[in-house]
Order: sequence, then C-alpha cells, then structure tokens
Amino acid sequence: MAIAKMRKLSLVGLLSDREPLTRELLLLGCVEVSPLGTDERLKQIVSGADEAQSDYRLLTRAIDTANRRAPVKTPFLSPSPEVSAERFLDERDYAAAAAVAREIEEIESKLRHTDADDAREESSITALEPWKTYDLPLDFSGTSSAGVLLGMFPPQTPLTEIERTVYDAVPEAEIFTVSVTPDGRYAEVVYHRDREAELGDVLRSLSFAQNAPKGVRTTAGDAIRRAADKIAEHAEDRAAAGERLSELAGSMRELKLAQDLALTRTFTEENAAKLASTDATLILSGWLPVDSEKSVRALLDRFDCAYELADPEESEYPDVPILLKNNSVTAPLSMVTEMYSLPAYDGIDPNPLMAPFFILFYGLMMADIGYGLVMIILALIIKTKKKPRGGFKNFTGLLLMCGIATIGGGIITAGFFGDAPTQVASIFGKEFSMPWNALIDPMNQAIVVLAGALGLGFVQIIAGMAINFYMSCRDGRPLDAVLDNVPWWITFAGIAVLALGKMGMLGETFTGFAAFIPAIVGAVLLVCTQGRKKPSVGGKIISGLGSLYNITSYFSDVLSYARVMALMLAGGVIANVFNMIGAMTGNIVAFAAIFLIGHSLNIALNLLGNYVHDLRLQCLEYFGKFYKDGGRKFEPLEIKAKHFVVTK
Repeated sequence: MAIAKMRKLSLVGLLSDREPLTRELLLLGCVEVSPLGTDERLKQIVSGADEAQSDYRLLTRAIDTANRRAPVKTPFLSPSPEVSAERFLDERDYAAAAAVAREIEEIESKLRHTDADDAREESSITALEPWKTYDLPLDFSGTSSAGVLLGMFPPQTPLTEIERTVYDAVPEAEIFTVSVTPDGRYAEVVYHRDREAELGDVLRSLSFAQNAPKGVRTTAGDAIRRAADKIAEHAEDRAAAGERLSELAGSMRELKLAQDLALTRTFTEENAAKLASTDATLILSGWLPVDSEKSVRALLDRFDCAYELADPEESEYPDVPILLKNNSVTAPLSMVTEMYSLPAYDGIDPNPLMAPFFILFYGLMMADIGYGLVMIILALIIKTKKKPRGGFKNFTGLLLMCGIATIGGGIITAGFFGDAPTQVASIFGKEFSMPWNALIDPMNQAIVVLAGALGLGFVQIIAGMAINFYMSCRDGRPLDAVLDNVPWWITFAGIAVLALGKMGMLGETFTGFAAFIPAIVGAVLLVCTQGRKKPSVGGKIISGLGSLYNITSYFSDVLSYARVMALMLAGGVIANVFNMIGAMTGNIVAFAAIFLIGHSLNIALNLLGNYVHDLRLQCLEYFGKFYKDGGRKFEPLEIKAKHFVVTK
C-alpha cells in the first residue's frame, strides 16, 4: 500500500537485437520506455506505428460493421476469452484477418451506396405518389397552342373557389384534379398560351405551386414501378451481402484477435520511436519497479548489451512514473485517485488513507439494507460471470465494498428499501416494524444526522492534517510539521472549548474569560508561526494575521460534509414516497410494479450521485490538506488487448 520504488534503466545494445529485445520486454511487461533527448549523433528509430494504427482502425471498423449488420449473440456478462502470449503474437493469421476486414469494409461501402440509392428511390416514389393516376408524361408541357401546368393548390382552398377565380380571369383555362392529399390538391391546369401571363397572375394569387417531379419523361406510374423494381433489386443484393457478412462474422474471433494484435503492435511501435541508435547500436532509457529488477536483469543478460540500473535522483522525481501497490481492499480506490490525479513520486499513496472514509461516507449516504444487497449481488454477479480486469475490476470491487457499507448504514437507520416492509404489511391490514430500533432516524432526527456528518468531516480534516504532519517529518522538516499543524489543532480545540463552555457542558471551569483562553492561545500561535517564511518582519506579521482568516476556510470545509446528511435524507425520502404511492393502490401487484420502477430509478440516481459527492469530499476537502499530486501513470511496454486475456 505505497508508491512502488522505481529504478532507472540505461541500456546500449546491438541494433540488430532491437526486435527480439523489444519482443522480450513486451512479454515481460514491466519496463516503461522513455523518450531520449535529441542529439545530432543519434538517429531516431523508424517506427511502423502509422501502418499498425491503420490496420487497427480497419479491423475496428470491420468488427463494428459485422456487429451491426450481422450480430452474433454472446452470453450476457461472459468473460473475455484467454489466449497464450505465444499464440497472441503469432502473426500467421493476421494477414487473413486483415483481408476479411477489407472485404467487410467493401461490403459495407456497397451497402451504404445501396441504402443511399434506396433513400433516393423512396423519396422519388413519395414525390410521384400524388401523380400516379396522371396518364401523361410528367415532362409534357403542352402543344404549340395549349400549355399544361402541373402543381398543387393549398388544402384549405375549396375547388369551387379555385375554378371560379381561374375561369373568371381566364375562361380559356381548364382545371383537372389529379389527387387530393392532406398536403393539398394536385391538379393539371390546361390553358391557351396567349393567356399565359394572366393565368400566371391568377395562379399566384391562389398560392399555386408547380411541384411535379422534374426530369421524369414517363408517366408517374411507370416511374414508380421502375423505382420499386430498383428497390427490389437492391433488397436482393442486400440479402446476398447480409449472407456474406454472416459468413464473415464467423471469423469474429480471428478479427478481434488481429485487432488486439494491431493495438499491441501500435503501442510497441510507438515505444520503438522513443529509442535512438547509431549505425550499429541501440540506445534505450526507461523505468522499472524495484520488484521487477531481478527478472529484467535475467532478461538483459541474455543479450549482448551494457546496461545500468540506478535509483532516480531528486531532480528526476517529476519524470518518474507512478505505480501504486495496493491490496484487494485499497486497490479499487485507484479509480478515484486516477480520476483526480496520481501522487507525485515523493508524495504518498492516498488509497489506504482514503478507503475507510470514502466507503464509510458512501454507506451513510445510501444507508439502506436492501440497496446494499442489490449492490453486493450486482458486484458478485459481475465478478463471477465477467471476471473483469483493470478499471472495471476496480469499479466492481468498490461497488462491493460500498454495498457492504450501505448495509451497515441501513442497519443504523433500520431501512430496507425505505419503509417497504411496513407499507407491504399495511396493504394486508397488518402492522410491521423492524426487529431492532433505528439508532438514528434521519426523517425525525435531521439535526443529529447533520451533527454526525459534520463531526465525521472534522475527523477527516484532522486526519488529513495528521498525514501532512507525518509527511513533513518524513521529508526531514519536523519544525514545519509542528508549526504548520499544531497551532491549528490548538485553535480548533480552543473553539470547541469556547462553544462547549458557552453551552455549560464544561461545568464552572471554563466560564467567562477562561473559556476564551485556549482559542486566544491558538490564535496567537497562528499569528506568530504562519508567516515565518516571509522575508521581512512586516510580511511575517501580516501573513500571520491573514492566516486567521483561514479559519473560515476550515469552517467551509466542515460544512461541505453536510452533503452526507442531505443525500441520506434525499434517498430515504424518495424511497418512502415510492413505497407510499404503491401502498395507496391497495394492490400488491400494483405495489410491486411501482416498487420496481421507483427503487430502480432511486438506486441508479444514488449510485452516481453519491459517488460524485463522495469523490468531491475526498479530492477537495481531504486531499487539500496533504496530497502532493502531479504524477503520471506507469505505462510499461506490454501486451495491449481489449477482447482477450493474454496468459504467459
């Protein structure tokens, strides 16, 4: 439960050993390659990362297409299949998988064009549909003396009004209705060409729109039939393509294996680009955990190379990668730490220091036995069926521990899906109460819950300051450890004594002016110590006086923990409201339906909301007291796989 100690690797070997050396380091998976500085005497290794990345994108697109066009059902929460490292790195099937991917991409391209053609044909049919009874070609515009216009009148204009208006203005015109739809009246207007100008004015006044499809040299019926025939042909082509895709989807395992290999090759080539060389030698610089030193030495001794392993100097600490070594209890908290920022190399691993507070606060926010059981069952199902890895494994472990804490919070508040047992009993005309009395009733003891939340927050803040005290002593600054923390502790104790004395809880000892003495002592110590690093006397005094204002900052930090009470109340109230609505129906089936919907929604909202607020308490209120961040994650040269578990 600490930050892993690192050793710096410097290596000079034969350039001809680059590929076998890289492969062995890849299989070992514990050496991070660092980029070398620019030097005119050195050459940069030519990387094939672009080609590998291109293959990865091709395989990714092919897998996505196959999953969309010809999905293959897989068991829910099935674990990732295992494959040996030797089989994984064997490229004998790689070219075949890439060929399958290219064929899938070609089929997908054809299907996209077919879909676009179908969309155009369907749009054409939609436009032609109102004219399908018209028995003349749609591009027919009339004779030398008679003109023809095809268009649509607004639906709200009656035919009688249209005819009267047109015939009064242009008696030589004739209107023939082709079809009537909710969009309007589709019509043919035949007119004498000598009256074209007058007719145009009249039609504009009636909002007549010429909307017959352009470029159609046949009747609408013939055009519709041709479009339908094309769509039918496309359907046959699409069915054949679907069958071929289904056949190719049978190679899904090989495609995914090749995709993972392409990902590994991309990562390997990106690391190769960090190497440098001369005409005959290879130069490598990197980092490895101290625990892996023996295996790395055994590997390098098999090659003709010279290497050195050394502890990092203090000036190199910002460049040292961070690897957190945690047990099964604290490792899941890495998802919280990584979401914020990894610690600096000379910092401290926050996971074991954060775990009890994060888990406790989450359990108090959720505080329901039923919800805790749901979380535990869900976590165990995922762990058993999916066998998660990496970040998902951390999430599952955190869900399990927070579920246990949630049951603990539910025991304290005597909540089981809110007051569900009581409401179910009321439907059957019975009375029910939990076998034990709640230690805290959030609904009726909100002030007690608030006081408890603030008290726990104060404890965590003091714990953060205590960690700061330890880190200062560890780094050889015992005086800073004392002066940065002890005056504040005395001030806090003085404020507590003052408050308790005013409430008469300390008897006659701390009354009147005596109640102010501890707080005054603490304030004086703050003024005298907090500006000590300022160069001038005036600066020391002003900075010391300014530190008194930080009391409000600590007060604000403590108040932030009121969210523990607020979320406990919110979750409990929502649960009880759904139970009450269900019980009001007086029917157990209706109650069950409302219960499932309501509590599913409440659990989902609280799982996320409680995590976010708990995360805020740790990252802002707690970490701010001691945490030195800025580290970067240890990224060793290793096999990268999304779909497979690679075994050695």
